[in-house]
Amino acid sequence: MLADKVLRGVPPARLPIERPRLHQLILNLDTAREVGVTFTPDVLNRADQLIDSRSQG
Repeated sequence: MLADKVLRGVPPARLPIERPRLHQLILNLDTAREVGVTFTPDVLNRADQLIDSRSQG
């Protein structure tokens, strides 16, 4: 992981360019509510994961 290498002292300029192997859309609805952000139904349906404490019984 690139962040781990930087935190261990490797200069970012020495790190190779990497493409993500996996793309995921994860929406934190709890944080979105706190900052006043709303998502359209289309965006919610496209999300791979929703973080929402209200939906956890």
